[in-house]
Amino acid sequence: MSWIELLSNPTPIVAVMKLVPRLEYVRLHEIILHQDGPDVLLRLDLLEYPEDPPKKWVAGQYDTAQLSLRLGRVTEIRLSGWSLDNIVDLEIVRITSGISIKVTHSLLDFECVCQFLSVDKISGYCKGEH
Repeated sequence: MSWIELLSNPTPIVAVMKLVPRLEYVRLHEIILHQDGPDVLLRLDLLEYPEDPPKKWVAGQYDTAQLSLRLGRVTEIRLSGWSLDNIVDLEIVRITSGISIKVTHSLLDFECVCQFLSVDKISGYCKGEH
């Protein structure tokens, strides 16, 4: 099962990206913990950029697709480490107790189990690395 099939709302990604984006070698910008839910928000830069980006992205000269995933009704979480350059591999799979999200990086270890996974936002972003 692809990770996108675990989303409660895959439409925002499908509308922008022709292929399911890979979650390997993505830049993790932030992890936000919310008491309401409880939820976790992961904001990351995708490795792929859409072939036909939205006009707003073109006008803004955005060069990166940025995805925010909401992990809803979190039941377990573990976070160890952080760095200035979080290029990570993200693994999302269905398990008996919900949905498991694991982030691997040499200086960062994040694991979470949640009941719902949704796209909070997909947007254009300018890394400015030209």
